[in-house]
Amino acid sequence: MAFRAQQWVETEFEVLGRLWSAVASVPYPVQRRGREVMSSISAMCRWPLSAGPLPRAPREFAADLYRQLLENLTLMTAHGVVHVDLSPYNLLVWESRLYVIGLPQAVDPILNPDKLRLLERDVLNACGWLEKRGVAADASEVLAELMSLLF
Repeated sequence: MAFRAQQWVETEFEVLGRLWSAVASVPYPVQRRGREVMSSISAMCRWPLSAGPLPRAPREFAADLYRQLLENLTLMTAHGVVHVDLSPYNLLVWESRLYVIGLPQAVDPILNPDKLRLLERDVLNACGWLEKRGVAADASEVLAELMSLLF
């Protein structure tokens, strides 16, 4: 368990660094500390994009958040990252900018044999949440675009 936890920290730190360099909207990885990755936005985010203990993201921002999500998914896929656990709980907003967080389980879409299933699950989760907020989010179209980057 300890080895697995350390591996997740290493993976998240490396993936955040790679995506930050690619100008994806992810927190800047500051340092690894024990079983956590310290990042630049951890104390700044006002609300997650989910129903939970904090307020929901306002509906009027949903279309712009969808656009930002598509940009980030495209960058992530193009730079060899499938989130694996993309959901509203791993999307944060700070000053109208969407940030993708929670990447310790991220996988390489070329090397992982389950890449298409994992990518599809990420896309369905994110698009489903946005569709509930009135955005015409076509998960099939998004998935096809992302898959074209892989092949």
